Amino acid sequence: MLTQGVLFGVGASFLLAPTNSLAAQWFDKYRGLATGISIAGSSIGGLWFTVATQSIMDQIGPEWALRILGILTLVVTGTMNMFYFQRVPPKPRKRIIELSVTKRLTFWLIALELFAAYAGYWALVFYIGTTAKQIGGTLQDGSHLLLVLNAGTVIGRVITGYIADKFGSINTLAVSLILTVAIEVPLWMTAK
Repeated sequence: MLTQGVLFGVGASFLLAPTNSLAAQWFDKYRGLATGISIAGSSIGGLWFTVATQSIMDQIGPEWALRILGILTLVVTGTMNMFYFQRVPPKPRKRIIELSVTKRLTFWLIALELFAAYAGYWALVFYIGTTAKQIGGTLQDGSHLLLVLNAGTVIGRVITGYIADKFGSINTLAVSLILTVAIEVPLWMTAK
């Protein structure tokens, strides 16, 4: 499970950044909405993945369930990668990693903000099943809660993209982070 968690996390990171940047290249007026719709696809995948994982694990066990889901992920993402097209070619770089950016305060503030936001969000996602069981539910209840969370993020990502087009991406980000903290802090303060 640890290997699957690490490999899936690294693999998902390699897929996330390039695919998130593609939709924005093709739109000027509705860039936020286009990005919101494309990112909502990961939540739709999360809906399917949650149900499929639980079902396959119940039928054939965790080892083969993870193998099957890994093969399916490879086939689906490999096929989809053939249909991605860049509108704007990347600028040539002298280095793959520009270390000079780490000298800027803005870089560290963005890194800190993303760490704090995602640490709270992903911890909730990863422990939702365990938490459901601790408060008297079952792992199945945790799966159902994860389905509700993923369904909510489909709607939230599209709406947030639309709002970003109307009020600006930085303003939308700031309000989203404040709301996220307002929701997550009470959850974590009451967690056992």
